[in-house]
Amino acid sequence: MVDVSGVNDVEVKRANIRHHDVEAEFFERAHPEGSSLYERAQVSRSLALIAEGSKDRGLCVDVGCGTGFVTGFELPLYKMVVATDISRRMLEVARKRLGNSRSLNLVLCDAEFLPFKGGVADLVSVSSVLHHLPKPFNCLKEVRRVLKRGGFVYVTREPSFQRFRRFFDFFDVFVVQRFLRFMRFLKDAEDYSGSNGLEPRLDGLLMWSPLRSWKGWIGLLEGWGLSRLLVLGLILLRMLVFPSILV
Repeated sequence: MVDVSGVNDVEVKRANIRHHDVEAEFFERAHPEGSSLYERAQVSRSLALIAEGSKDRGLCVDVGCGTGFVTGFELPLYKMVVATDISRRMLEVARKRLGNSRSLNLVLCDAEFLPFKGGVADLVSVSSVLHHLPKPFNCLKEVRRVLKRGGFVYVTREPSFQRFRRFFDFFDVFVVQRFLRFMRFLKDAEDYSGSNGLEPRLDGLLMWSPLRSWKGWIGLLEGWGLSRLLVLGLILLRMLVFPSILV
């Protein structure tokens, strides 16, 4: 365990500024999991549900906006979006990415000292921020202070989920998508064989119609082997855990 008892909070924040100023220009390439298909679907769906349940959509504050990934989903939903970050370079990249939207306002500030009046925000979003802070509860206290009564807080993309999600990001690209292409290929081959009066086989692999009998299933097991069955099981698990990725 690393001893951080002697680390000064100001030094931690200065280190954060230096790190994110350097990383701003290539942040999306360095962290592709942060803007993956799964992340986009989850963030878009979550913010849409929050906006639907909000009494008012006047002001949204995105704390620690970075390059503006979450901010981009909030702009169409709220009259005014204030995106804050402690890194000036991150804000500059966010400006380039999001353009000159009338509803967008960028503020350079510390997440633990938000320069806003109390009770003004309908939504406060905190994405991939808390694990960078020396005292994350100070940030949450500020979030509570600026939030309206009945407003929403959206906290997401903290490290406890990242290893799990990175695995499924890999799984989506290298397993699920290739499996679906393979299944389409088999279906096209079956349609072609049927239209030409040929028996629906492909390199010794029994096709769909034989699978209606137990002998067909035995042939499938022998043809695919245990390793392929394991992959198929993982795909089915993936579809059950996150079915929205295939919609």
